[in-house]
Amino acid sequence: MKNFKKGAGFRSAPGRENFRSGPSSGATEMFQATCAKCHKDCEVPFRPNGKKPVFCKNCFSADGAASERPRERAPRFDREPRDAGSDLRSQLEQINTKLDTLTHLIAKLSR
Repeated sequence: MKNFKKGAGFRSAPGRENFRSGPSSGATEMFQATCAKCHKDCEVPFRPNGKKPVFCKNCFSADGAASERPRERAPRFDREPRDAGSDLRSQLEQINTKLDTLTHLIAKLSR
């Protein structure tokens, strides 16, 4: 059995990727880029694709780009949440009533 120690955290197997920290070696791969605001060379922890502007650490923190951008949310439904238990219960009562009616009709026909 594995030895689980408090505070050790999650570590992936050697050679495997962890979605938060990248390669399990602990080193984050950095990529060369040019800041779209001050035009200085910088390193970023993602591969720039040219479709979005890249900012250096100083311009990014001064601009507040990540913190002030409004977040898009999924649309909300304006209906009341249904109690699935009571809905199911009423459906079962309707089925039982119909079955009782059918049973009585069959009993009358078989006499």
